Amino acid sequence: MNQSYQGDIVIIQIKEPKVDWQPLKETLVVAEGETTGHKHTLQVKDREALVEIAKDEKGYFVRVNQGEAELTHQQHQTHIIPQGTWYITGQYEYDELEELRRVQD
Repeated sequence: MNQSYQGDIVIIQIKEPKVDWQPLKETLVVAEGETTGHKHTLQVKDREALVEIAKDEKGYFVRVNQGEAELTHQQHQTHIIPQGTWYITGQYEYDELEELRRVQD
């Protein structure tokens, strides 16, 4: 399993889920920073790219059929998402009371 990170976001390569795919036509904000207001934004990298998305309660499914997609953020390096099926969600950690919470950017 491939996975990578961009700040408080994790990108995980997954098997094909059973979801209703929609084409990614414009940029999509997949997460917004709680303190800075900066955004993690998904977009196609070039005109030939074919990217589809679906959403659940914790994140976004991304299927790159052709070309590449990119995840950008004002404070982090751009992350290139190659062909395949991916899940983009927030990172989670346990706090001092052993309760699960989302990592904040």
